[in-house]
Amino acid sequence: MQDEMHWQADRVQLRYLQQQHPDWSRPTLAQTLHRSLSWVKKWRKRLRLAPPTDHAVLRSFSTAPWSSI
Repeated sequence: MQDEMHWQADRVQLRYLQQQHPDWSRPTLAQTLHRSLSWVKKWRKRLRLAPPTDHAVLRSFSTAPWSSI
């Protein structure tokens, strides 16, 4: 649970930095957040597709295997 809170905090920080520094590049965001470039690309896309007030987008997607019922 603590890991998820840390990950969500990173996503909140990414959203904030994008709003405050719209001219920053993806590598600059990755370096500032100490995250990989692929992480920044993935979460920028998810955040862009969601409304700015949507907090649910900040949660991780389940990695549990799908089962057919």
